[in-house]
Amino acid sequence: MKGLIKKDFLLLKGNLTYFLIITIVFTLFSIRGTTFQVSFILPFIAIMMFISTFSWDDFNHWNAYAITLPVERKTIVKSKYISAIILIFISILIGLIIFFLNTVITETTFNIEYIFSEIAGSILAIVFVLAIWFPCIYKFGVEKGRIILFVGVFSVALLGSLASEIFQFSSLLNVLAPLENSWYAITFILSIIVLISSYFISKRIYLKKEY
Repeated sequence: MKGLIKKDFLLLKGNLTYFLIITIVFTLFSIRGTTFQVSFILPFIAIMMFISTFSWDDFNHWNAYAITLPVERKTIVKSKYISAIILIFISILIGLIIFFLNTVITETTFNIEYIFSEIAGSILAIVFVLAIWFPCIYKFGVEKGRIILFVGVFSVALLGSLASEIFQFSSLLNVLAPLENSWYAITFILSIIVLISSYFISKRIYLKKEY
């Protein structure tokens, strides 16, 4: 397992320069006072870069070699998820460091509760992207998986926008109001459920696939 995770991070070394450049640009814009979702942008970019590990695996016929090793297929899939989760939390930590440095430099105040609510929302959003994307990649490959994800996200956003125009959600918000204080716990539980479900779907696809 450790070797598989290490392999993914070694593949990411080639993208490290780009990530550092994006981080520097992100920091400069933050200092200039531009509003950013601190906890979302860097994790999203990190996951986009992580997808390149699938491309490298395909290019080097890694899966055909990996399934001959004394490692279970489910372990290979699990290592991808763990690597992605580690990368998400590292990028969130970097984003938070940038944010706190920005508050010190600009001498601005911040709301701890607001920051953590943004982090919780961002983690949930990133997890949903990851949970949809990984099974698509295992099923259709990297290129088709990208197309399916973007079409799916666009379709969901469009349907959500149309639904908001047609239906009134104020009554639903009133029903959910008592759960406001449990937002962090709900986010954590949802993230775990979504990730586990995605992992089992990806594992099932990978177990049946021939390379």
